[in-house]
Amino acid sequence: MPNKEDTFEKELKNIKIESKKAPFPDIDFELENGTDDNTINDKIVRPNTSTSLFDNIPDSKELMEEKKVDDVFRELEKTAADLKIHEAIEKEEKKQQKSKKKTTIIIILSVLLVLSISLLFLSMYAYKNREEIKKAAKPTLVPTLEPSTSVTENQLPAELTDLNSFQLLVDFQHALSKDYVPANLATPYLNSTTDVIQVNAEAGEMAKQMKAAAESEGISLTVTSGYMNYKEIEERAMDIISMNGEEYAKANGFLAGYNEHQTGLALDFTDDPTNINNTAAFKDTPAGQWLFAHAHEYGFIQRYPEGKESITGVNFEPWHYRYVGVDVANAIYNKGVELNDPNYTFEEYYNIEK
Repeated sequence: MPNKEDTFEKELKNIKIESKKAPFPDIDFELENGTDDNTINDKIVRPNTSTSLFDNIPDSKELMEEKKVDDVFRELEKTAADLKIHEAIEKEEKKQQKSKKKTTIIIILSVLLVLSISLLFLSMYAYKNREEIKKAAKPTLVPTLEPSTSVTENQLPAELTDLNSFQLLVDFQHALSKDYVPANLATPYLNSTTDVIQVNAEAGEMAKQMKAAAESEGISLTVTSGYMNYKEIEERAMDIISMNGEEYAKANGFLAGYNEHQTGLALDFTDDPTNINNTAAFKDTPAGQWLFAHAHEYGFIQRYPEGKESITGVNFEPWHYRYVGVDVANAIYNKGVELNDPNYTFEEYYNIEK
């Protein structure tokens, strides 16, 4: 049976062998022994120290505290993880917001671009079709005039209501329909300010003779307007009304259906082909004075004389002459001479009350 010494030596050998596997293989361990009733109290010590390796093992209280520390660390780690997740979510939200904002800006810019292109095309279309748009934008004229009850067709001479008569009456009580087109329209050369002037064939021929007679006396006459259909008069009336009002248009004889130019028997004259804007100043020009003195010889009368606005219903127009036929024109002129009234009117001659 082995004795204590042998057992001790054996244990020491084992400890040395195991020490090679310990976490500190470069440290030699010594065994300090003591005897207490066959009990070996081993103590492993570090070289040159009195600290036991087992002294580093915490007791149960320390283990509990260490466990608490671990719990705290775990909580901290969890909190840190939560913070990282929150930070990641916040970062992602900001990224999405930024992306959403960028997308919104792109959409707005795209819409603005489309609107700009649309406006550009609309502007181009409007410029290209400006005349049609201008016409379409004009208000529809509904004359507020009412036919006079003091004058009826039964009371008028037949020549004043005959649509083919040179004495056809057109005033604010006697309108022409929008479908009315006079017969016997011609395009005589009248040295006009436009490419073509249409007028009744007989009236045109007499106007040519009158122009020739004026030229023989050194007077130059230029025609600024002749026949106009209902639509043309209406368009001009719209322009006048939009700028000056219906009363102004009426006072200047420019309401569709109530304008003598639709008969093909009226002509406007000027002495200046570069200026088509007729004015009252034409009265005092050599051309205006010559027409006033000689127009009746060729079947024309000054239709709206000065000072007779209350009778004709139209302002003084020294440029506007109406063909009524040579016989009637001379009769009106002679009646004016007889009454010492050079501005004797068509209405007065036919006793037309308004």
